[in-house]
Amino acid sequence: MNQLEVIERIIEVINGVVGENNKELTGDTKVESIGVSSIDYVKILIMLETEFDIEFDDDDLVLDENTFISDLANKISAKIN
Repeated sequence: MNQLEVIERIIEVINGVVGENNKELTGDTKVESIGVSSIDYVKILIMLETEFDIEFDDDDLVLDENTFISDLANKISAKIN
């Protein structure tokens, strides 16, 4: 699975949690900028763990203002490849 496919699946999960179909999201979108709360972020990570059959590290559970969708994609890609 390539990086773009991973990003597309992440966006689908985010839209499912946030309850929107935001086609404006890209790898360069900051997760916090789209109104994702820390609770939503944990929900997203749990769904991504299930989706990709991976487990995030405890350090990954903290949403910070500089977390981009591409950061999540890089972490996932490193775990599935």
